[in-house]
Amino acid sequence: MKNLVFLHGWGQDKSSFEPLMEAFQHKYDCHLIDLPGFGAEEAPKEAWVPSQYADFVADYCDKNKIKEAVFLGHSFGGKISALLAARHPKKVKALVLIAASGLKPPRKLSFRIKAFSLRMLGKLAGLIDGLFSTNYKDQYRKKFGSHDYRNSDGVMRDILIKTVNEDISNIAEQIRQKALILYAENDTQTPPSVGRKYHYLIKGSEFVCYRNQDHYSLLNDGRFQLQRRINQFLEELK
Repeated sequence: MKNLVFLHGWGQDKSSFEPLMEAFQHKYDCHLIDLPGFGAEEAPKEAWVPSQYADFVADYCDKNKIKEAVFLGHSFGGKISALLAARHPKKVKALVLIAASGLKPPRKLSFRIKAFSLRMLGKLAGLIDGLFSTNYKDQYRKKFGSHDYRNSDGVMRDILIKTVNEDISNIAEQIRQKALILYAENDTQTPPSVGRKYHYLIKGSEFVCYRNQDHYSLLNDGRFQLQRRINQFLEELK
């Protein structure tokens, strides 16, 4: 096995993996990919679901004669990697899921009540706009929408909504490849509880939670810790 394929998170591009990739480029053939709608890749013409992104990566592998690889995915890229392992298992030697999204974290009752109230408020804003030609819905989105939501528009916003709403628990439990699951203690976007759930669903996987790191620092100042464990994982695959 000599191919490593790096898949970036939402709102980023392939450059986000460059600091981590530097540790492996002398021993492996490293492929950094811009996913459609990010970096140099044009957005899809229609609102893709995440599995279509997995198929895009599979096509990239075919075009570049990559028969098998280890896929390293961060956040959204981790979800795509998991889907790829289930949809195109022969292409996936192993997975390294870094703060991967794709599973719903357990939520307290207070959070669920607040989320329900906000959804109802959003629907009410849309209803009022329809009746009186106001713009309360836009104001609602600016105030309560996530950072990724506010920074997406058009087809990419539609893709984001589909991505956030899709839970791939039933797909993750089908994965049979070796998997290294790396999360950060201070991550509020994909908290460690999501990683533990992936660990439970993917039989034989290994879960590591890094202290004093968050969703993005894992790939930057936390990358040296990741490099050591990933390198060990890759050596074990041999």
